Amino acid sequence: MAGENALPISECPDSICSVMCKTFDAGTTTDNTGPWFYCERDTIIDAAFAVSNDADADLTFDVKHAPSGTAVASATSVLSAVMAVTTADTTVTGSLTTTTNLVPAGSWVFIVVAGTADDTTAVASVQVRCRTRIR
Repeated sequence: MAGENALPISECPDSICSVMCKTFDAGTTTDNTGPWFYCERDTIIDAAFAVSNDADADLTFDVKHAPSGTAVASATSVLSAVMAVTTADTTVTGSLTTTTNLVPAGSWVFIVVAGTADDTTAVASVQVRCRTRIR
C-alpha cells in the first residue's frame, strides 16, 4: 500500500483527548530530565499521573514545558507540586497549575525525575492527558 503526504499542522484536526505515557527504569534515577514530546500547536495538559512499583517519597516526577532551544532548568512546571509515589503500585494524581498548563506551540514537554528509588528494579510510568482545542 502506498503512503500518503503528511498534512501541514495548519490543516490537522484538533486533538480532543490524547493520552501520552512514558515508562522508564527508575532504579538509579537522579535528576533525570529528558524531552518527552514536541507541541506543534498550542497544547493544554488537562491531567498528569504517576505510578511506580517502588514506594519511595524521595522519587518524584514533574511535568514541565519550555520553548525549543531553552534549557530544562528554565522550563515551566505545569504542576503545583511534584508527584511523589509514596505507596507502591498506587496512582498519584498531579495537581495542575491552570496558569501554566497551556504549552505554547513550538515547545517541548519534559518529565523531570528526581531522587533515587529504594528498589534498583523500580519501574515508573508517567502519563498526561492533553488536547489542542482551547475552550
